[in-house]
Amino acid sequence: MDKQDRDTTRYVLREGHEVVAYGVSDDPEDRLQEHQRNHPRITMTEVRPAVTRESALAWELLRLSSTAAPTLGKDQIQQGLARVPHASFLRVGLLTLSLAMVILGGQ
Repeated sequence: MDKQDRDTTRYVLREGHEVVAYGVSDDPEDRLQEHQRNHPRITMTEVRPAVTRESALAWELLRLSSTAAPTLGKDQIQQGLARVPHASFLRVGLLTLSLAMVILGGQ
């Protein structure tokens, strides 16, 4: 099995004490500057250690699904899952979890 690069940082964006977004980037400093152009009070907390891109995208999708499930539709969840590589064993589990959350949320 090939060792994958662990070059992707996961992060949490906050405005004050409120979490406003989750994301992933291979250049978190640049990404923070992009966010701060429109929202100057945004701060970023990096989640360590750095991980593979595949793992980071799965982490991001899980955070988005668990925090926004009541407002997400099935199409939005499937679009998010499309960002996770097809070879990922996490993809099937995340799809199951995400759709269950939508169904339990009544959408």
